[in-house]
Amino acid sequence: MQKTESTSKLITRTKKITVIRRTLWILNHIYHQALTVLSVIFLWVMYENSDKSNSFFWHIFLSTAAYIPLMASAIILFSEDNLITLYITRTKKYFIHGVLLGVSALFVTIGISLEVHSKNKRGSKHFKSDHAILGLVSWVLVLLSVVIGLVAANTRIFSNYIKPVVAKFVHNFLGIAAFILGVASFYKEINYFKSSLSEHAFDISRYATWIVAVWSVINALKSLKEQITNILF
Repeated sequence: MQKTESTSKLITRTKKITVIRRTLWILNHIYHQALTVLSVIFLWVMYENSDKSNSFFWHIFLSTAAYIPLMASAIILFSEDNLITLYITRTKKYFIHGVLLGVSALFVTIGISLEVHSKNKRGSKHFKSDHAILGLVSWVLVLLSVVIGLVAANTRIFSNYIKPVVAKFVHNFLGIAAFILGVASFYKEINYFKSSLSEHAFDISRYATWIVAVWSVINALKSLKEQITNILF
C-alpha cells in the first residue's frame, strides 16, 4: 500500500514537470559542457603554447580563468534550471557564489597588476587599447560588486543604511556589467589563440564565447527585472 502511494506521488510530481522546464534543464546541461570545453581549450592552449616566464601569459591566463569559467559559474549558480545546483540550499549557493566571485576578483586583480608592472618596466603607456579600457572598467565593477555583495549578504548590519533589495539589485547589476565587459575585453584579444587552433576550432570558440556569456546572464537579468519591480512597487 505504501509503495503504491509513493509511486503515485512520484508520477504526479513527474507530470508537473513541464516540457519547457525539461528543455531548460537540457540546455543548461549543454551550457556547462560548453563552458567546460571552452575553458579547457583556452587555458590549455595558453599553458601549452606560451612562455610561462612572460608576465603577459599570466595576465591573460588569470584574467581568462576569472571570467571563463569562474565568474560565469558564479552568475548562473542561482538559475532555477541549473541542474548542478538544483538540490543545494540557497545558503550554500550564496557561499559558493561568494567564493567563486572572490577568487575571480583576486585573479583579475593579479592579472592586471602584472600587466601594469610589465608596462612600467617597458615605459609603455597604460590603458590605451579597447582591451585594456574594457578590462579596467570591468575590474573596477568586479571589486564594487564584491563589496556590495558583502553588504547584501549582511542585511542585519546594513539594513539601516540600504534596503536589502536595493543592495541585491546593485550587486546583481554590477556583476552582470562586469562580466559582459570582461568577456568583451577578452574577446578583443582572442586572436592570441588563432595560431594555436585550426580555423574551424577558432571560429567555434569565438561564437561559443558569446553564447556562453549570454546564457550565463539570462537568469540574472530576470532577477534584475524582479528586483526593479520590488524596488519601484
